[in-house]
Amino acid sequence: QVHLVTLASDKSQGAMKIQYPGVAEGIRSDIDNLVGVLK
Repeated sequence: QVHLVTLASDKSQGAMKIQYPGVAEGIRSDIDNLVGVLK
């Protein structure tokens, strides 16, 4: 998930990425499994 944020200090805007615990490991596992199938 990505959210638009506004900094209180100078009102500049940016994006904040939210990543839940364990998501990166799950994606890595999915990629590893796909690579194994494609070999």
